[in-house]
Amino acid sequence: MNAFLTILYALAAFGQTPLLAKADDDPISLQNSNQAPKSADRTPNNPPIAASTNPDQTETAARAITIPMNKNFEVEIDDLVSRIGKSLAIPVDSNPVVPVRLPVVGIDGKLTKKLLRETLGEAVDFRVDNRSGSIVIDLGADALGRDRKTKIAAGIRSLAERARRERKAIEERFGMRARPSFHPNDPDRPTICLIHGLNSTSNVFVHMIKPLEAAGFGIVLYDYPYNHDLDETVQSFRRDWLAFRQKKGERSAWSVVAHSMGGLLIRSYIEDPDQKRPRDVDDVVLIAPPNRGSAIAKAQTILHYLDKVKAVNGLRRDVLFQLSETLGAAAVDLTPGSRFLTRLNSGRRAADVDYHILAGDSGFVSIESRRKIESRIETLAQSPGILRILTLVATNEVRAWLDVVTETYGDGCVSLESAKLEGVDDFVVLHANHVELIRAPLFFPEPGPVVSLPYILKRLDKTSKHALN
Repeated sequence: MNAFLTILYALAAFGQTPLLAKADDDPISLQNSNQAPKSADRTPNNPPIAASTNPDQTETAARAITIPMNKNFEVEIDDLVSRIGKSLAIPVDSNPVVPVRLPVVGIDGKLTKKLLRETLGEAVDFRVDNRSGSIVIDLGADALGRDRKTKIAAGIRSLAERARRERKAIEERFGMRARPSFHPNDPDRPTICLIHGLNSTSNVFVHMIKPLEAAGFGIVLYDYPYNHDLDETVQSFRRDWLAFRQKKGERSAWSVVAHSMGGLLIRSYIEDPDQKRPRDVDDVVLIAPPNRGSAIAKAQTILHYLDKVKAVNGLRRDVLFQLSETLGAAAVDLTPGSRFLTRLNSGRRAADVDYHILAGDSGFVSIESRRKIESRIETLAQSPGILRILTLVATNEVRAWLDVVTETYGDGCVSLESAKLEGVDDFVVLHANHVELIRAPLFFPEPGPVVSLPYILKRLDKTSKHALN
């Protein structure tokens, strides 16, 4: 019963995003985000705000600074810093190359307000102006005072520097990274690229890397921000993949081993009908791929939302990092029937690539427990009043959750049915859960046998099948 009520609550509480903010007590409200800003395509290169010769107008302009938003209701940090500096005649070394953006609506908008008040003072506020497609920042009545101006100058310089550090950290954290075992164009040391999944990093493969290298493979790891829109993530992957191979002068095709959502990235790359690519992939081994999505994807949105709430309330210090993460964007794309999955699965498999799928069936709910839950659902469906209506509405959703988490049906995160892929016959079911399949170190800190490894080695021939011209 508790599990059932939890699911109903999750559906009711997190099915709609307007719960993230209230319009009546905060200027950063989602009533502003119901329509895209009319000036959605404005860029930070708009002409600067003109200075006024009238003292009263100058004071007003200094206090209220207009900054254009993009179509996602975000402002560029470098644009914000530049405009505030120009308004107050403060010289600032703004760097427009730094693409760090601040969202201004919803829970992210609250984080942005927190960040601005930390750096520019508690008197700072802003509102969204949909008519102009901008936000208007109010620095407070004493913005032109010497002491306050000095503090604002220090604040915007600090903000610009934090943005630069965050961008540098992002660049160091994400992208292709070669292990010493990687030897480009070496037929005796073929390459495997390892791609992690949701809520993870390449460190998840720590117990697999050395055995693969001992078997004669060179290893390249790929890290990416897993909470972003998957279309955006796929484009970044394609760009990083091609740039890395070009930089290394690589002409040999690689094998790819991808866990969970990572499988959707490599599928999107090799199956894209609009992009002509070289024969740069031999085999893909998809481990627990959510090819048809996962019924528990919404749980990711809940977890991510709670992280942001902690940041708003001062329980986390990484405010700028939290702002760089889009709330639940990947989870939306992982929801069964999403536009991303519908488009991906409507295409054809790559003819020049061999596909292999390894799925797990060791969910954490027993068959007996599932039967009890289903029996309880049937009883509740006969109840009078609102509980019956809620039960009938949620029944299909609950059963989809059960398919994911029940033994013999799924691995706790992805159901066996979701892991299947039309046109792929090599489908092997292993008795392991989602993290056991790759022996994730968070749950298995000690090295040991990785249940999927023998199957991976059996399927990946050490001799490259294709050489690129």
